[in-house]
Amino acid sequence: MTPTEGYMVAEAIIRAHKIGKVFASGNGGDCPPVADPLLRSFVRRGAEQLVCAGDPVKLGYLTVWAADYLAAGHSLVPGSYQVGGPVGTVNYYASKQELRLGQPLTITKANVDQYTSP
Repeated sequence: MTPTEGYMVAEAIIRAHKIGKVFASGNGGDCPPVADPLLRSFVRRGAEQLVCAGDPVKLGYLTVWAADYLAAGHSLVPGSYQVGGPVGTVNYYASKQELRLGQPLTITKANVDQYTSP
């Protein structure tokens, strides 16, 4: 569910005719898919972008890879790992025990249709 303020900011940008001059970004909730029709409309119009922690397909692939890697008796040490598949290379940071996928997924008017539910 999108919080009310998520709608208010995008609506204010549209009403003020500031699309392309003022930008709003939301955390996307459980995106993708972007199921909320009003939110999709704001993204399609360019009034808002959604930033997701990562592509769920890539996150799932990385999770399975890491589980298999650790189950095989390996340990993660700081550095880069070639995961393969849709993921490619990831980095492990021991200080935070993070296996980072890379940049977050940003849903914009240019790619929103790829991430909408039917």
